[in-house]
Amino acid sequence: GGGGRTGGRRGRGGPGGRQGHADHGVARGGGARDIGQAAQGMVGRDRGQALDDRLRGRIERRFPFTLSASQRQAIEEIAHDMAEPVPMNRLLHGDVGSGKTAVATYAMLLAVAHGYSAVLMTPTEVLARQHVRTLRHLLRASRVRIAYCGGGQTAAEKRQLQESLEAGDVDI
Repeated sequence: GGGGRTGGRRGRGGPGGRQGHADHGVARGGGARDIGQAAQGMVGRDRGQALDDRLRGRIERRFPFTLSASQRQAIEEIAHDMAEPVPMNRLLHGDVGSGKTAVATYAMLLAVAHGYSAVLMTPTEVLARQHVRTLRHLLRASRVRIAYCGGGQTAAEKRQLQESLEAGDVDI
């Protein structure tokens, strides 16, 4: 299932910004430029085709379960917004076990499929490490390159990660 509500606005409230809410656990927020750059760039490549049937199948095969109707609705909205020229920033919220990580993973894979990298931010290092383990397990048979960044890393580890990011060697 997918509890929660949405709210806020898409982009910076300019042309194309929408108000809205639903039951699928995606909140629209103010437009952070770094996140929104992927949305702007995807338009130039695939306007209106952020999520076609072939790509949908490739991504969904990564999950060991069937996505719920609420998850599918959230994913469709995210995919639609990623194909728009307006920057977006989203907060995905819902009850524990409602499938937030699956929706976030899907959105990240959609960005990666279009040639971008993605970041999943968490409030704690423990949760970040848990998500990295989950992502590596889900994507073990894929070409998606995953890296971990946390406060407990050494300066050398952070430098190495920075170099990998700059070289385009990290997808998530």
